[in-house]
Amino acid sequence: MTYPPSVTLAADVALKCGTRDPFRICAEEGITVLLRDDFRRQKGAFAVVAGEPFIFISGGLSEEMQRIVCAHELGHALLHRREGSDIFLEFELFDMNDRREYEANVFAAELLLDGDEIWSLAREGRDAVQIARCMGTNVNLVLLKLSQMNRRGCGFHLPRPVGSRFLGSIGDDAGTI
Repeated sequence: MTYPPSVTLAADVALKCGTRDPFRICAEEGITVLLRDDFRRQKGAFAVVAGEPFIFISGGLSEEMQRIVCAHELGHALLHRREGSDIFLEFELFDMNDRREYEANVFAAELLLDGDEIWSLAREGRDAVQIARCMGTNVNLVLLKLSQMNRRGCGFHLPRPVGSRFLGSIGDDAGTI
């Protein structure tokens, strides 16, 4: 079975950098991360400025949401930088209509969530919401990870299929489901 590039790249970069922390990976990869206090609706952005990669994140987000946004933007930086666009603005995370957004979402889920930990929690009988609570993350991220694990043959029961608008936009309640 062939995996989407976002799945294998997330595993490769976590192994190479010895961490799942997107901020540490950005430092290792030479990507500057800046918190912005002037973002109103925008959660994050990836941009190449004068040939240098930057990730901008709203400083008003919770630490967990900043981590999710950083991982998502890191996905854009590593997967899409060569596709001709030098800037990706994020007003909605988890917009599944666009291929690049979907790939960045999968990258974030694969990077941030350990499959063995999810497998262990699921074997204990926990559902997606309970797994998200145990892991202190957003349930939408867990559902996306479970969906990807199902593509690899795990057979988790999902409350509904992950469709094009399934994850929609999320608020800043990532760790408080």
